Formats: sequence, structure tokens, C-alpha cells
Amino acid sequence: MDEAKGYKRRDRTYWADQLTRWRESGLTQTEYCRRNNLNSGSLSNWKRKLKEETLSDASFVEVACGGDPAGFGSHVMELLIGTIRIRIREDIDPLIVRDIIMVLREI
Repeated sequence: MDEAKGYKRRDRTYWADQLTRWRESGLTQTEYCRRNNLNSGSLSNWKRKLKEETLSDASFVEVACGGDPAGFGSHVMELLIGTIRIRIREDIDPLIVRDIIMVLREI
């Protein structure tokens, strides 16, 4: 505990766990923080920080598949964002890909 400031410094793992618990709680962020004696501003900062880290880990990989039983054809693009993996056919409308990316950024 930082005695001079009167608080205990928490690490990335702690805040990632708190964010997961908050999302699963169904409570507003303010109410979750009040019930768990957390600073709402700190939770917001970690939400932003961890989201940026996840998005910066995103990568694109082109994958060639022959005779794919899932019907993807001979070429697909695989979108990896953190633990999320999306396989996209080469003939998909680029606007749909854009919409998918926009939605994932909000997660």
C-alpha cells in the first residue's frame, strides 16, 4: 500500500479481472464500482488501456484452404483480435468487413 496516498496499487491482471466481473454482473459501471469499493475513473482508464492493447495485438493472416467443408472456398482471410478469430471469404463485401471491425472495436 502506498501509505502516503492511502491506496493499494493494483496490476493489469487485477483490473482485467475486475472488468470481466463488471461485464458479467449486469450492473452499470458506477454501481459495480460503488458495490466493490473501486474508483470508477480507474476502471475506465484500465478499460481503455486494455482495449487498446488488445486492438494493437490484431493481425491479419491470409489462409489458403482447398476443399474446405465449411464452404470457404480456396481463399479466406483470418482476422485475429486477441482471442477472437474470424474467417472471411475472399469475395465478401468490404463494407461488411469494415462493419465487423467497427463492432469488435467496441468490445
